[in-house]
Amino acid sequence: MPVSESRIDHAIRELAATPRNLSENPEDHARAADWIAAEFEQTGLAVSRQTFEIPGVIPEQLPPRQGVNVVGKLNRQPGDSRESRNSHSVVIGAHYDTVPDSPGADDNASGVAAMLECARVLSELGSDREVTFVAFDAEEIGLLGSAAYVARLASAQHPSSAIIFESIGFSSTTVKQRLPGSFRFLFRRMYRA
Repeated sequence: MPVSESRIDHAIRELAATPRNLSENPEDHARAADWIAAEFEQTGLAVSRQTFEIPGVIPEQLPPRQGVNVVGKLNRQPGDSRESRNSHSVVIGAHYDTVPDSPGADDNASGVAAMLECARVLSELGSDREVTFVAFDAEEIGLLGSAAYVARLASAQHPSSAIIFESIGFSSTTVKQRLPGSFRFLFRRMYRA
């Protein structure tokens, strides 16, 4: 089963069409979560959403709100024992939120695209392990989505391994990357380079 570069490219373009910052772009952020869930469903995964509270920093400026992890589960092929399934489960994840004013092609549409392509390929090939795909929310404000996901796992559900895709589309070519606007004030010399 070959990896589809065109599907990866399509996913990056779809997600990076607009910023997905939870505070500044809540509608686009929600649309991204819906799109990822639809992609998981199309791949044949059992889809769920895990909500969690994000505390407000300054209530009048940034009130409390809900984060949403999108979870897709690929069940193992029949014939494996329950003990084997628990001891060999895998999590493959990537976060889908962005920093303010960034479409997030590298950070982290590239990671989500890789995760979705892994889901497609593994779904078609089948797996002797239970594989859970998680599109984490609120990574950019303190890894809150991944912390919420791990906090809710029962001890018997702890995966034996995890693969987390983060900013895998980085290119040092000047015209390929754009730093967030706030870097201009924090790293003046680097921003001009």
